[in-house]
Amino acid sequence: MEISKGSQYLIETYVNHFSRDLNNRLLMSSPSLLSFLDKDKNIIWHSPLENRTPKEYRNDFLDLYDEWKNAESQIKDYWPTQGPRWDGIAMVQGKGGT
Repeated sequence: MEISKGSQYLIETYVNHFSRDLNNRLLMSSPSLLSFLDKDKNIIWHSPLENRTPKEYRNDFLDLYDEWKNAESQIKDYWPTQGPRWDGIAMVQGKGGT
């Protein structure tokens, strides 16, 4: 099913076609993210990407990186059973490799 409106459509459009602008706007609107980010690194988007089957992640986004699996119990304690539905998932590398 192709999405043609709403937040899922907008984030998919920006991630796939205007990611540089989206990334800059995210960083400019979040001083804490900007100060955390390693200046030589970029925001890396994992979802939604055109070359992958469209998917809105729930708690299964933890499967993207082994290090994130450690947070599974915290996520389950915080979110309802089905978890949130994420329109987009990105990762940034912080200073010192965090």
